[in-house]
Amino acid sequence: MNMKERVNDYIKQHWKNTIRTGISKTDEIPLPYPTTVPCENQRFTYFFYWDTYFTNLGLLYDMPKQALNNLRNMKYLVERFGFIPNANLKNMLNRSQPPLFCCAVYDYYQLYPSLDIVYEFFGSMQREYEFWSQSRITECGLNGYSSSATEEEIERFIDEVALRGIIDKNDCDAYEKAKNLFAEAESGWDFSPRFGGRALDFVQVDLNSILYRNEIIISEFAKILKENELSERFSRKAAQRKAVMYRYMEDEEEVFRDYDFRNKKFSPVISIASLLPFWAGITKNTQSCKKILNVLECEKGIAACEKSNSSMFQWDYPNMWPPLVYFSVKAFQNSGAEECARRIADKYMNTVAENFEIGGCLYEKYSSVTGKYSNQEYESPKMLGWTAGVFRNLYEYFYHG
Repeated sequence: MNMKERVNDYIKQHWKNTIRTGISKTDEIPLPYPTTVPCENQRFTYFFYWDTYFTNLGLLYDMPKQALNNLRNMKYLVERFGFIPNANLKNMLNRSQPPLFCCAVYDYYQLYPSLDIVYEFFGSMQREYEFWSQSRITECGLNGYSSSATEEEIERFIDEVALRGIIDKNDCDAYEKAKNLFAEAESGWDFSPRFGGRALDFVQVDLNSILYRNEIIISEFAKILKENELSERFSRKAAQRKAVMYRYMEDEEEVFRDYDFRNKKFSPVISIASLLPFWAGITKNTQSCKKILNVLECEKGIAACEKSNSSMFQWDYPNMWPPLVYFSVKAFQNSGAEECARRIADKYMNTVAENFEIGGCLYEKYSSVTGKYSNQEYESPKMLGWTAGVFRNLYEYFYHG
């Protein structure tokens, strides 16, 4: 049995240790179904939104019933709050995370097609979409991350991020910086150099790519339900978003970038977010996709962002994160660069497997340069979670597909 096979078997045997019922914190929002938490008896013991999406990528193969439980918990949160919070904690009701609920339902439907699944989740998918289309729209017609944090919550957040060395709590602009960091936390990339600390001034290429994909999925599900007018409406929404993204986000080298709509300029930082239009099916420009790869690929994998003189954040060079690896691999496949997809997938799986051989753990993030696990900002949990989900998904595709 080789290294990858050992990791694969370990994951399948240990999923059960990441599932729990009940609550672990007094301010936790109880969920109606057993939940998958990000790691095995470690730092995070509650239900995170986008972590669960990537964990489900593996559970779909090994524990489809639990994957469905996770979808139903997401649906419950949408129905109760009108959106899916960052996590099922009362102090995280002030923001969401990347809106991958539609994609999670669609992933399940593709492996286990059933009209019942479409009926069960279709209304909630639309409701979450409406939250993003109404509460996160900007003056340029695209969407941006934000929050509903109160002044008191922002003041508390200043103390939290100050402990992580992100801002100086004595800075006269600390409040405005923390307000922008709240929006950046909603992106899931907490934190990165993409916005220069001004996330509220940007429309993000990853968010709009995900919303485009949601529009396509809702249109397809509406067609299945013979709601043709609704299907056509969401198809038009997708076409309109695509056109506006080309207008504002595509640079002269045909690379999509985060766009600063306040100052009418692109983010100076190339990141894996620029690959999400390929993942979403907005573009299939192979040469453009490879340009981004040339900037981000390293010896042991793919970095979250390009290297800069001030790389200091978790979601920055040289860190390699499971969700970004997944988006990257799918982007290369969709653009026709299958050999690039295979190479990046193998680099990631080899890095995970090599660290597992040494310590018997699946870590949260790794260095794309050295291949070692990273504990930047805080100790990296020895987790299963999205590391396991992405590993299992890639393993199934490249070795069992």
